[in-house]
Amino acid sequence: MITRCTKRSGRRSFFDETARHWEEQYDDKGLRGDVVLKRMDLSHSAITAQGLPAESIVLDLGCGPGIIADRIAESGLRVCAVDFSHMLAVRARQRLVERRRQGAYVIQADAHDLPFRDGAFAGSLCIALVSWVNDPQRVLAEVSRILMPGATAVLTVRNLFYCGSLTDPLFWLGLIAPEGVKARLRGGKGRSTPSDEVMPMLFRIGRFNRMLRRAGLRVMDWRTLQYGDFRVFRRSVLPRRWQLATNRLCERLWRWPVIRRLGWTYYVEVAKPGPAG
Repeated sequence: MITRCTKRSGRRSFFDETARHWEEQYDDKGLRGDVVLKRMDLSHSAITAQGLPAESIVLDLGCGPGIIADRIAESGLRVCAVDFSHMLAVRARQRLVERRRQGAYVIQADAHDLPFRDGAFAGSLCIALVSWVNDPQRVLAEVSRILMPGATAVLTVRNLFYCGSLTDPLFWLGLIAPEGVKARLRGGKGRSTPSDEVMPMLFRIGRFNRMLRRAGLRVMDWRTLQYGDFRVFRRSVLPRRWQLATNRLCERLWRWPVIRRLGWTYYVEVAKPGPAG
């Protein structure tokens, strides 16, 4: 892991202030939009493929503007959408109300301490959230706790060793540099800054899988997403159209062992051991 959010109040303010960004990325015509739509399709398919009864409730933890929750509700399942940010929870609620999703509701809550009983949900989505929390292991334990035995969860985090970082000298310097230099690489001046407090964590795939096992979750399937954004000194070296072309080529070859590990987003499907409810 590279760095972490250090203050929950700073994290909440950050997501309140950037709420529009998390919605607009779904309309992005470049690599980012391509990836978030692919991520949504995969997570939606993983949940709906379970053949859950219509009365089953799925938790969308870190729901953001509610776009994925809306997609799940459209398939006929009930959805509880949760976000720590007030502004994102408001946006999610507005979306679900406007689209008349009767079986969906939104709660503002902290993923470290969820207000639900054990085994309350037949499935869970935790898309991009864990990279932004203070205590990832505690959040994973909460995901495990609220799942029914046999239930499936889908999670994504940011991958430390992805293809774009491996071409950037600043990435390698950041791995070995003293803390003061790391702060400067993040844009600070050798001390903590508000932006440092909300830098996302990057995970080694093996390390994250061990965290999942400690939380009582079994890895069922995994892959990575988002290739093509190669960087040198934090600047993209490929034109936008070549980023998309490279990403789509790698998507076709993602089962190759090397390519499978080199995407920016680590996507993993897990199950809570035990008979399905």
